[in-house]
Amino acid sequence: GVSILTSIGVLLSQFLLPNSKFIEVLPSILFPVGILTPLIQWPIAVFIYTQRKTYFNILQDKQLKEQYRRMFFESPIIQFMIDPKTGLIQDVNEAAIQTYGYSRDEFLTHTVFELSTKDGEDLRKTIASAMKRNSAVIESVHKTKQKEELFLEIHAGPIQMGCETLLLVQATNKTNEQKTKAQFEQLDERYRKTLMAMTEGVIVIDTNRRIQLTNPAATRFLSGEGDLVGEKIEDHLFIKRVKDNLPFSNILFNVIKQGTIYDTDKDTEFLLEKDAGMTYIDFTLTPLHVNEEDIFGYVILIQDVTESYLYYAEMERVSNIDHLTGLYNRSFFDTECKRLDTKRQYPLSIIMCDVNGLKLMNDAYSHIKGDELLIEIANILSKSVREEDIVSRWGGDEYAILLPQTSENGVKQIINRIKNNLANSSFKPIKPSIAIGYAIKTDESQSFSNVLKDAEDRMFREKDQESNAIRLQMLKQLTDTFKETYPELHRHSKSVASLSTLYAKHLKLTDEETQTLKQSSLLHNLGVMTLEREDVNLDSIDPIKLEQYSCKMYNTTRILQNISGYSGISDIISMYVERFVGKGIFGRSGDEIPMLSRALLILDHYDLLTGDYTFKKNSYNYEEAKQIMKKSVGSLYDPKLLTEFFNMMEATSM
Repeated sequence: GVSILTSIGVLLSQFLLPNSKFIEVLPSILFPVGILTPLIQWPIAVFIYTQRKTYFNILQDKQLKEQYRRMFFESPIIQFMIDPKTGLIQDVNEAAIQTYGYSRDEFLTHTVFELSTKDGEDLRKTIASAMKRNSAVIESVHKTKQKEELFLEIHAGPIQMGCETLLLVQATNKTNEQKTKAQFEQLDERYRKTLMAMTEGVIVIDTNRRIQLTNPAATRFLSGEGDLVGEKIEDHLFIKRVKDNLPFSNILFNVIKQGTIYDTDKDTEFLLEKDAGMTYIDFTLTPLHVNEEDIFGYVILIQDVTESYLYYAEMERVSNIDHLTGLYNRSFFDTECKRLDTKRQYPLSIIMCDVNGLKLMNDAYSHIKGDELLIEIANILSKSVREEDIVSRWGGDEYAILLPQTSENGVKQIINRIKNNLANSSFKPIKPSIAIGYAIKTDESQSFSNVLKDAEDRMFREKDQESNAIRLQMLKQLTDTFKETYPELHRHSKSVASLSTLYAKHLKLTDEETQTLKQSSLLHNLGVMTLEREDVNLDSIDPIKLEQYSCKMYNTTRILQNISGYSGISDIISMYVERFVGKGIFGRSGDEIPMLSRALLILDHYDLLTGDYTFKKNSYNYEEAKQIMKKSVGSLYDPKLLTEFFNMMEATSM
C-alpha cells in the first residue's frame, strides 16, 4: 500500500515540470515506477501479510490454550487427561492432586487402570464407549495413595489436544454422600421401628438438607405427596416464627453452620403453614454424629401444640380479664400503661370513672342487682370508646380508660358519648350514673403516676359535688319503682303518713319531728325492694310477728343512712320494730327506743289491721283493732303512746 502511494506521488510530481521537460522525463520514469516497482514490492507485501497472520493465529491459540489450562488446573472438580489407548495419565489438575494424595509427577507414571477398582477389560470398554459417544457418565470407585476409597461420579469425553485426541475425565467426589447414605442405612436399621412408632413427627435429613427418612406422623406436617426422600426439606416444611416471621430455613442454615441443637423456646410461638391452615408447633433440630466432631445429618422432631397453645393463650387472656364485666383487669391495665407510655403515643389520655349509687343499689336490691349495674356500665363504656382504647375495671366500682394518641378535644368527645349512652340506657330499676375525671400526658417529663392521680382526683371532686344529688335522684327512682311494683303497700305507707300528721299534731311534736315521722312513715316499707318478689308474701302479714318486718326494716335503713338529711329517718325506722319490754332486735326497751320509732310502730300496725288492702285476708274495724293492740300494751307498744293514739282516734271520730 505504501509503495503504491509512493509511485502515485512520484507521477503526480512530474506535472509540476514545464511541458517540454514533462514529456522528456515521463518515458524514463514510467517503466520503473509504474511497472517494475509494483512487481518487486508485491511479493514483499504478501510475505509480510502471511507472517502477520501466522503470528496472530499463534497468539490466539496460545491464549486459548492458556485459558483452557487455567480452567483445567484451577477447577475445583477433579480432572484428568488420559491416553485412551494406553490409559496412561497425561495430565491432572490441582483438585486431583489434593484428593488422591499423589504429586503431579507421580500421577504421570500411573494409568487409570491402577486408580480404578473396576475390572480392566470393563474399564477399556467404558473408555472406548466414551470416546465413541463423545460423552459418558460413569459411577466408579478409585483408590487414593493411602488406599482409601473414593466414590466418584465421572463425566468423560474426547478432547483434541494438538494432533492428539485424549480422554478428558471430570470427576465429582461423592465419598461423603456415600458414607452418609451408609450411615443413614445403619440408622434406619437401628431406629426405624422406634421412629415409625412415635406419635411425634420425625424427619431425618442429611447435611445437604435432603430428606432421608420420615415416619408416618411427619406426613401431616410436610407439604407434597408421595416419597419425599431426596427432596430439600425447606421445599416441604413451611414453619415460621410468629414474632418476626423468621422462616425455618434460616434456623436450619444456622444450626448446620454451628452444629448445635435447636429447641423451640416455650415463650416463642411457631406456626406451620400447610393447606391454607395454621398449626402451632414445637420442634427440635438435633445433629447426628459419626463421632464427636463429624455430623452426617439432622433429626427434626416436630409436634402439634395447637391445643395446648390455645389453652394457655386462653388462660393468659382470662388472667387479664375481669370475670364479672368481661373488661380488662387492673393488672393488664398497668401493663398496657407501661407499654404505651412512649413519645409516639402522646398525647396519652386517661379517663377514670366511679359508679354512683352502687352501695345504694346493693342495699336496696342486693348485690346481684349491683353486679348487673356494673356490667351495664362496663358495656356502655366499651361501646363509647374506639377499638384501640383500653377499658378496664380498676377496682370495685371504678373503671379506667386508656386512650393513646388522644387530645383533650378527643377525650371530651368520648366523655360526651359515655354520658349520652348512660342517659339512653334502659337499665332498671335505677338509671346508671358515674363520676368522671380525666388527665392527659403530653410529654416525657410528666410522671405517668401523677397523671393517673390527677384523673382520679378530678373524678373524686365530681363525685363529692354531685353524690348527694345523685343519691336523692336514685332514692326517687327507688320510691317510684316501689310504687309501681307494690302499689297496695305503697298505699299503706301513704295512709300511715296521713295518720302520722294527725298523731304528731295530737302529741304536739315540733315541725322537725312531725316531718321526720311523716318521712319515716312514707319510707319504712322501702326495704321490701331488696327482697325477691316471690319472697314477699303480703297475704300472711301479721303485725304482731315482728320478725316479718326485721329484714325490710334493716334494708330500708341501709338505703337511707348514706343520704344526707335522711340519717335521722334511718335511725327512726331502724328502731321501730323494737319491743317496748325489750327482747327485740337491738335489745332496747322503754325510753331507750326513740319516741318517734315507738309512735311509728303503733301507726303502722293500726293501719295494717284496719286498712282495706288486697294483700290482707282480714280487715278489722276500730274496736277490733283496739282490742288486738291492747293485748300487747306494755310488751310491744308504749302504753302512754298507745293511749294517746286511741284518744286521738276517738277525738277525731267525734
